[in-house]
Amino acid sequence: ARWTPQSPRLPPWPPSLEPPEPVAMDAALCRELLDGLSRLVAGRMPESKGIPVVDVFPAGAPPTPGEPTTLVCRVENVFPPDVEVTWRLDGVPVTRGVTHTHYTPTADLAFTRFSYLRAAPAAGQVVTCAVTRQGDNSSVVALW
Repeated sequence: ARWTPQSPRLPPWPPSLEPPEPVAMDAALCRELLDGLSRLVAGRMPESKGIPVVDVFPAGAPPTPGEPTTLVCRVENVFPPDVEVTWRLDGVPVTRGVTHTHYTPTADLAFTRFSYLRAAPAAGQVVTCAVTRQGDNSSVVALW
């Protein structure tokens, strides 16, 4: 017996399907877009960012209005570890009596940071802890 190479006898293209020519053109366009976008983003790593979760509370027993106390601003879900923590008392920036901790890694691959404010807020005064990520034009705010 002798083997003769030939194309298989396939049934005709079903009329309800898109003809192969436009599909081939779409595939070529997709390849061009993929190549162009791949060159554009080559060497760039997408950066994941966590939205900080902020909470303010007294360090010890509930404070007496007008008495010195330490307020804690806990900032969680920080990634990357590059945030600015600021305090305000009735809308006025406060820098005296403020200390910050280093970033502490967490099990979920983010970071936590604490900031402390030693102050004596009077009854009715609003204390604000604001957290801003580098490069962002918005802050996450917690009130006490």
